[in-house]
Amino acid sequence: MRTVPFMLVSLTIIGCGGPNLSGTWVGDFDCGSEGTYDLEITLEKDDKDNTFVGDGEITADDGEVTFEVEVETEGESGEQDLEIELDDCESKSGGETEELTCNDVDDAEWDGEDTITFELGDCDGDVERDD
Repeated sequence: MRTVPFMLVSLTIIGCGGPNLSGTWVGDFDCGSEGTYDLEITLEKDDKDNTFVGDGEITADDGEVTFEVEVETEGESGEQDLEIELDDCESKSGGETEELTCNDVDDAEWDGEDTITFELGDCDGDVERDD
């Protein structure tokens, strides 16, 4: 009978050993006088160590911007800086789609739990875990 509790403790320790950004993150993308927009990002663990991939969407009244995202952590638990790269950015409005130049995210930080904050150009983003 001691085997079952030992296995549960072992799995718990292994499962909590590194960062887990998997899931859906929702929040705001604040661009000052340009406006504040809804932001949703969905991430899943990639095959590469410390990396999560997914897609995102910034929604405005007149359209949306979609993109692919890759997030690299420092590979440890707790508060840390993140490297975030965006790719395949597109603007969709009025039935038309336009490719956009993607800029990488600046100064991204994860609190180690449920909040990621970042800067992108003149805009600030703040997302929280939705799961």
